[in-house]
Amino acid sequence: MIKYLKYLGEASRPKTLPASIGPFLITATNAMMVKRSFTIENSFYLLLIFMTVLLLQISSNLINDYADAFNGVDNQQRLGPRRVTVSGLLPPRIIKRTFFILMILAFLMGSYLSLKGGWVIFSLGIFSLLATYLYSAGPYPLAHYAMGELLSFIIFGPVYFFGVNYLFNGAYFKNEMIFFATIQGLLVSSIMSINNLRDRKTDLLANKKTVATLLSEEKARFIPVFIISLASLLIFMMGFWKYPLMMTVVLPYYGMTKIFTKIMKDPITLNFNQHLAQAAKYLLVCSFVISLGLLQKR
Repeated sequence: MIKYLKYLGEASRPKTLPASIGPFLITATNAMMVKRSFTIENSFYLLLIFMTVLLLQISSNLINDYADAFNGVDNQQRLGPRRVTVSGLLPPRIIKRTFFILMILAFLMGSYLSLKGGWVIFSLGIFSLLATYLYSAGPYPLAHYAMGELLSFIIFGPVYFFGVNYLFNGAYFKNEMIFFATIQGLLVSSIMSINNLRDRKTDLLANKKTVATLLSEEKARFIPVFIISLASLLIFMMGFWKYPLMMTVVLPYYGMTKIFTKIMKDPITLNFNQHLAQAAKYLLVCSFVISLGLLQKR
């Protein structure tokens, strides 16, 4: 059992989990500050939201580990973290059983949230569940049709941000929300773009279409740098316009320029796993900066 838990933890790819944590900080802060509705009940709902999204991301990572072992994408030459299914560390049935259990738990939590948010929240939850499974599995895995960055942007950006806002504040809307939803979506998709750049050679061999395989290597290297820079520019603009503390994003962005140089020039080796981890950390830092900015202004 301990061995199984160890390898399941490895397959969940903990270094990518900031993709759930960072957007949660932004969405939760915004939702609570709109009406300053800090209550025990709302704290409980926030916990459910966080657990639901986290379970869906872990499920997606497990499904990806399971599915790629059978569709020929994974092999011993890949540069990414070790895959437990193709390496034979866990029986496929264990992986499959685990991600189905996690998805059922996420469905139950999402269904409870829909009691508060109604059909809108239920619809967004079903969409997220389907996207989680169909991204890597099914007859036409979306990940094989250059949908990785776009799906990451949509789910962790507009769906996450406006779903949480609707749950707590109904149809309340301000134009600036579009910027925050866009920023968190971009930062999460930057992690996906580095992942696809790292796997570009093996994906080409497996005939898996990603943004990185559809472009030349030079252009594919530019994509994550562009995405992170655009998100950072939007954060700075929000700081200049209304939330002064957000302008401090220039400090962590300056630190990221060293990573940009490596992404653009270094050979694509195992070191790109570290670049991916740095992008995930940058997402967390930016999320803190945005959250503090929202708290400061309001």
